[in-house]
Amino acid sequence: LTVGFESPSTEVEDISMYGEATYQVDENWSITAGARYSDLTKSVDIEGSEEFEFSENFFTPKLNVSWTNETNLVYLTYSTGFRQGGVNGASLWNRDRWEGQNAAAPGTHSPEKFAYSDSILTYDGDKLTNIELGYKGSFLEDRLQLTASVYQQEIEDLPVYITDFSLDPVGGIYIANSGDGSSDGGEASLTYAITENISITVFGGVNETSVDGGFTGYDGSDLVASGNSFIHAPEETYGLSLDASHNLYRDLTGRF
Repeated sequence: LTVGFESPSTEVEDISMYGEATYQVDENWSITAGARYSDLTKSVDIEGSEEFEFSENFFTPKLNVSWTNETNLVYLTYSTGFRQGGVNGASLWNRDRWEGQNAAAPGTHSPEKFAYSDSILTYDGDKLTNIELGYKGSFLEDRLQLTASVYQQEIEDLPVYITDFSLDPVGGIYIANSGDGSSDGGEASLTYAITENISITVFGGVNETSVDGGFTGYDGSDLVASGNSFIHAPEETYGLSLDASHNLYRDLTGRF
């Protein structure tokens, strides 16, 4: 079973300008700078509710400095990005439903509940700032390849999923901005070409995440605690892969 706010009709308009330029300092050093400006509008239409429009804009710059020779690349990157915010369909759905219930039984839903629901009607997009130091290199006549990086990421207006049944047992599900967040870590992979057609790769990474601001629900309870880790963000990742290719027929290649 679904309720009305779970399948809203949504239209998104994105008008953006972006560009970047690279300056080759010498045969080894280069500097790349870029930026993007995005103007975003999201319209949400839920059956039984008025259409609601939400707009925001972002400016996201980027800067990269790199050194390279025939077999090595070292880079330092400052980059930014964003995810668009939006409208909580459940809040629109709640407001219309509560008005109908109050008409039938005055006082069922308080003005304070309407005010709180209006305060979470929208959530802002979040902006990420990333600083990354990386290396790519090849050895043993390109038979051995290494890539590695460390990064520090800061997130503004981190959106989190909220389940707040003190607000409503059905429509108490929404997205809210909990403050800031961070994600710091590193990753590396090493590939060795055993033969011309067979290679083996080992890779791994570590990632420490933190929600730096909590979120308080309608009844005053802490629904998101400061210091929580991100969901679906493993602290450790690692793996092993084996790649083998062979000629099938003429220019056709098979790969395992």
